[in-house]
Amino acid sequence: MLGYNRKKGPAQARAVYCYISVRDAGARGRELMRELGMTSGAVSKLVAEGKALLKKFGS
Repeated sequence: MLGYNRKKGPAQARAVYCYISVRDAGARGRELMRELGMTSGAVSKLVAEGKALLKKFGS
């Protein structure tokens, strides 16, 4: 999940992880950038995508 992978399942899991990390754990984008090895723009997109996924599927 933490490595770069464009497959749908791991990508969605990474997006939800980012969103929950920011929302519930108060993680900063910079922390997620280092952890995931991604750019700030990619992390921002993941957070937004994670929010949309949780809204769509509940929780």
